[in-house]
Amino acid sequence: MLALIIINAIVIFLTGFNFENQTLKILNWIDVIITGVFVAEITTKISVNGTKKYFSSRWNIFDFTLVILSLPTLAEFIFDADLHDISFLLVFRVARIFKSFRFLKFIPGIEQLLKGIERALRSSIIVLMGFVIYVFIVGVLSFQFFGNASPEHFGNPLISLYSIFKIFTVEGWYEIPESVVENYTPFQIYLTYSYFIFVVLSGGILGMSLVNSIFVDAMVADNNDDLEKKVEDLTCEIKDLKKILLNK
Repeated sequence: MLALIIINAIVIFLTGFNFENQTLKILNWIDVIITGVFVAEITTKISVNGTKKYFSSRWNIFDFTLVILSLPTLAEFIFDADLHDISFLLVFRVARIFKSFRFLKFIPGIEQLLKGIERALRSSIIVLMGFVIYVFIVGVLSFQFFGNASPEHFGNPLISLYSIFKIFTVEGWYEIPESVVENYTPFQIYLTYSYFIFVVLSGGILGMSLVNSIFVDAMVADNNDDLEKKVEDLTCEIKDLKKILLNK
């Protein structure tokens, strides 16, 4: 199955190139066959293990979802035999790419990694919500301040939110202010630069660093707990050994 997933990913990659129709037809045939194998795999697992047991595994749910997303590929192939107007199915062909995500289940230690991500998301949800609210406030405020001066970056609240997020990621942190102050007076330029310096420091450096540190700390918290338990056990053993030596 791992080999099929790798082959399928390569096939999906190759279908994006302008090959001859015959080559593309062969690639599509391979993709359809592999999708059929995936469907057969899931059907077999459900018939052998039962529906309840099958869906008790998160990986099985993951596999099932990805295969369901890729079914339009099979539908297009099957209906093409009788129906010629199936263009509405082509919209869903992009779902084929999700099949490549099945490769994740074969990565060593992926269970621990996913648990760490889940734990990190739970631990940092409040901080993330606070950061999103801060981005929203600064974005709307920047729209009010610079909407007329730089409509390409602050023309409406949505564009303004995107520009502020770019600044928070320290991307375009100096090009955007430069485009704003083109027609400003020296005093307005001073205030604008001060404003964006504050935005970069508060959101781009402090805010992003805070979110990243909390997220990473929560991800490795499980390892820290194991280490603390081992240190505690070692300390108890040393105390017991000292008692034995003192009694002698």
